[in-house]
Amino acid sequence: MPSWSRCVDGEVSTAEPPRRCRGMSVSRPYCYLSMDSVTEGVGASQVVRYAEALASRGVPVELHTFEKLPPSETARARARDAGIVWRPHPFGRSGSVGGLGRVARAAMAIRGKPFVHARSDMAALAAVIARTPNWIWDVRSFWIDQRIALGTAKPDSLSERFFRKVEKMAASRSSAIVVLAATAVPVLESRFGAAVRSKVSVIPTCVDLDLFTSSPLPPMPLRVLMTGTYNTYYDVPMMLELVRHLKGLGPTEFVYAGPRHGPWISEILAQADEALELTHDEMPALIRSCHLGLAVCRVDAGISLKASMPTKIAEFLASGRPVVVNRGLGDMDSLLEDGLAGVLASSETETSQMARRLITIVSSGDTPDHCRALAERHFNLAAAVETLIRRFG
Repeated sequence: MPSWSRCVDGEVSTAEPPRRCRGMSVSRPYCYLSMDSVTEGVGASQVVRYAEALASRGVPVELHTFEKLPPSETARARARDAGIVWRPHPFGRSGSVGGLGRVARAAMAIRGKPFVHARSDMAALAAVIARTPNWIWDVRSFWIDQRIALGTAKPDSLSERFFRKVEKMAASRSSAIVVLAATAVPVLESRFGAAVRSKVSVIPTCVDLDLFTSSPLPPMPLRVLMTGTYNTYYDVPMMLELVRHLKGLGPTEFVYAGPRHGPWISEILAQADEALELTHDEMPALIRSCHLGLAVCRVDAGISLKASMPTKIAEFLASGRPVVVNRGLGDMDSLLEDGLAGVLASSETETSQMARRLITIVSSGDTPDHCRALAERHFNLAAAVETLIRRFG
């Protein structure tokens, strides 16, 4: 165990819980459990933002995360300033043994808590082990189905059978279930019975609309953006082919902002005109400097797509930028039905046809308004937090 574990397994924030907001009664602490680090990826873009938004509304938030590196003083100060009681734990070993170790430590950390928001299946398992009396199963994806699609778990393996049991326990023992897309609800019903519907709330991947603000599209040349991590769940070859078609239609710059590791990184960097490594707070300005964003997952990823919604999609739309996504991804088929805020890719769609459609979209001065309006209706962090408070606060 890292030498810093003794000081960070305890309370980092010594700030008093924020006062209750007028008109809202907060009857209990909101214990938020995430197995992710808050310094990168979804931890930075989602977990921190939700915790801060809840705290700003007067909810006493206690945040448990698992960190790969010792928390910086900046991260500690941010939690203190937000009024969050942050209890980071060392990430520990990788692999299945390390994962189960984190579950065991998480269960000990939340034992006795009257209410827990368990983010994804590993956190849900911890809530089950801790016998938490009142908790949310936050279904960020159909976790084991996604692992199978990624190739990190095999169908009918011990791992799949184990996590199918975890899903069943989470569905029956949780007090409530949160999903990212309405398309996930019928899948839950087919697996766990129609009674599960009464537990479910649809709260999509959301972003802070005050951070990701819209602006008119910049002058040409066309700037195409890929942000964040692109693992084997994404159809990177299709996205790179689309970029090549766009370059064939006119001056185009391909911008990548993300880590320098991953299964497709060499192909991405070989084609990128600009490659950056930015913090999450620097991302809004970069998105506004581009014309459109790419987030195409593999159309053969199966049922896992129905519960998925990459954060980058919401960030692009909130910034007034159209997106390219795959058909069958969460609720995006219906959200992009009018074709004004992006393009739906499929195995039957020619990338040359998509490229021409995108040129038409970015040529319209109304495009940023269409994209922003969709984000305000569907990906608004403030609205999501209000729903959490109304149902669980």
